[in-house]
Amino acid sequence: MAIYGIFTPLVMGQKGLWSSGMTRHSHCRDGSSILPRSTMMSNGASCRDAVSITAGSTVEKIFADLNDKQAEAVKIIDGPVLVISGPGSGKTKCLTHRVAYLISTGIKPENILCLTFTNKAAGEMRERVSRLLEEVVEVKPQHTQHSRGLTSTAGPLIGTFHSVGLKILRREIHHLDYGSNFTIFDADDQVSLVKRIIAELELDSKKTNPNAMLSRISRLKTEFVEPKNAPSEEFFEKIVGSIYKRYQEELERLNAVDFDDLIVLCVKVFRQNPETLKKYQNLWKYILVDEYQDTSRDQYEFISLLAKTNKNLFCIGDDAQSIYQFRRADIRNILNFQKDYPGAKIVMLEQNYRSTKSIITAASHLIANNKNQMPKELWTDNEEGEKILAKELLNERQEANFLVSTIRDMIKKGRMYINYGGKSPKRKLSDEQVIEIKKLLKTGLSQNKISKKFNISQSGIVDIKSGRTYKNVKDAE
Repeated sequence: MAIYGIFTPLVMGQKGLWSSGMTRHSHCRDGSSILPRSTMMSNGASCRDAVSITAGSTVEKIFADLNDKQAEAVKIIDGPVLVISGPGSGKTKCLTHRVAYLISTGIKPENILCLTFTNKAAGEMRERVSRLLEEVVEVKPQHTQHSRGLTSTAGPLIGTFHSVGLKILRREIHHLDYGSNFTIFDADDQVSLVKRIIAELELDSKKTNPNAMLSRISRLKTEFVEPKNAPSEEFFEKIVGSIYKRYQEELERLNAVDFDDLIVLCVKVFRQNPETLKKYQNLWKYILVDEYQDTSRDQYEFISLLAKTNKNLFCIGDDAQSIYQFRRADIRNILNFQKDYPGAKIVMLEQNYRSTKSIITAASHLIANNKNQMPKELWTDNEEGEKILAKELLNERQEANFLVSTIRDMIKKGRMYINYGGKSPKRKLSDEQVIEIKKLLKTGLSQNKISKKFNISQSGIVDIKSGRTYKNVKDAE
């Protein structure tokens, strides 16, 4: 069974409210609460009392390693904000520092919701925010409560769209006549169900592809098209409509939902129950959304409803990096942000810290051809770098073969890479840099100064040709 939308708040909440009804497809097993029964803890202290703001240099620490544009975005507290973050411009840093800044100004951590798309991204953000808070905010739990082995206090919620949707539905799905112990169907369950429906409807199983049916059903769901309103003009649409109808009936009969339902049904609950929506609007007064260019129609509606009252919506992304249309991403969400939120502040992060000048120049010229875009001027202080090789090939197989052969040739010639250790990638040292390192070593310059000049970590240098790792620049000579 696939694991969907694993949810872990930055700092775990109170036990009990969300812990009931977990099934084999329920992966939020921490028993934590994203909506405390009360803002008062058991000893009478408020959640705000649990955090003590460090005086004096708190703000300076938050902004110490931000550039001017990043700092500008982080400092905006109220109202809608759209940050257009070019590739390698410090998007995650901007987002995580803003969470820390909001808390440092006195905003309750539990009033902050941060949404992203993958468990990996959510985990990285939680780790970085936690580290920032340790540095700039003195967290003093007044009362902790044991929750399935975890000691916890209230904190900002950082999770995927679907993990947050799951938590809400566990609490609110009774409004739609489902039981709170509903099961989540994974991809295998969905295919099995559709195959059974195809057989029941006596459709040709060789011509009716279950995955194709599910793809179309998913699109209809995320566009809020009910089975009764599904298109039926063409033969294929009639087939999809008949399967969609039976598919949804079976899910309801089995007290089950699929992955799309985790967002779609939340929106349905909010639309049909204003008081329930208001409860969550009052809880999450500050909403931050990562990779906004990748949001779909249902995710857009989910965000819009939650942010409708307070309008403290901070979205960060890049229209030029929208590549997930096949996953229902709608680029119009980011392009129309100013129409949706008149008076919204727009901040452009255009400095690239990752790529060479040659790559930035080539990318900018290519992106300039986009018909619908938010114009930006990417730049970098990095070196010019090697020239880009343009190679035209017939198909993806030839592309893959060309890349593999090119990499093999580079390995044979021998390259030196900086090894940062851990999960970080190794960065290649150019031939010119290797020559310069050797010259500096002969002048008697200390290894420490050379390491700092070339940003070589203590993990050392890896010689790809020999496969040997050197602990310092002297050995690599």
